[in-house]
Amino acid sequence: MKGVLNFVLIVLFVFILFLSANAEEAKANSRIKLYSLQVKVGFQYDDHVRLDDNNGALLDEDDTENEKDFAFEGYFSSDYTFINTKAFKMGAGYSHYQTLYGDVHEYNLTGSIGTLYTKYHLDPFTLAFSYVPSYFMVDSEGYLLRHELKPEIRWKVGKNIFTRLSYSYRQNDYLSDDTRDGYANNMSLDVYYCFSNNRGYLFGEIGYEDNTASRMNECYEQVATKLGISFKLPAEINLDLVGKYYNRNYHAEREDHQYFAGISLSRELDENLEALAEFDYTKNNSSMELYEYARKVASLSVVVSY
Repeated sequence: MKGVLNFVLIVLFVFILFLSANAEEAKANSRIKLYSLQVKVGFQYDDHVRLDDNNGALLDEDDTENEKDFAFEGYFSSDYTFINTKAFKMGAGYSHYQTLYGDVHEYNLTGSIGTLYTKYHLDPFTLAFSYVPSYFMVDSEGYLLRHELKPEIRWKVGKNIFTRLSYSYRQNDYLSDDTRDGYANNMSLDVYYCFSNNRGYLFGEIGYEDNTASRMNECYEQVATKLGISFKLPAEINLDLVGKYYNRNYHAEREDHQYFAGISLSRELDENLEALAEFDYTKNNSSMELYEYARKVASLSVVVSY
């Protein structure tokens, strides 16, 4: 499987070089060079500390300890679009995620995520392709190396409705446990509806994932759904509400039903400064009592964006 991934990566980079050569003239005529930078720092309280990556995906299903602790949370993200035309864009980005707990240091998580992407716009469609390598450390030791390939198509259905159909292939290399190594295939469909007064939007998602690993009890099939709303309250406060449901069927006679609810409030303090308060609740029901848990996480952060 690694050979297949290497071949796909070679094809991807050849494709990018080809597009770069054809976009060179357009790049020379474009004076716009887009970049973004975001830094988020804050503190959180977690009443059931578990190993999560910055996308909310559980990294360690065998972690069943019920630890409570405060943590420092830091996030850095940067993006640079080095080819920018009306029809074609190419760029790269890097994100770094860090949690440092006060007592349970063995759960300290570091995530380093790179992105290389291309986008081609042909109204009302946009074709996109991204390569996302990521590396996670737990307590300063290598934990997970992941490669992800993600093609997607976006469709502007109408003035206020947007959809996105995406596929991703992820290869997971657990550095301390080879029996968990494997790959995952994921398909998802997102729909967004923007309010006509530009005060917010509704969104929903449905997805399917097939995860294969060397160890049988790590193999599963999952159906995921998500529904949420984002809108402005008085005093220019932004409110985000999201609910998620996961149904995960393992090949080892285990089935999990996970429910997630999240709320966040944010407000601009200055042109580039924002205050953010978040609260998340997760409930995992399982056919095996060992894997049942409830988790509450509350956090306060400031976000600087450029």
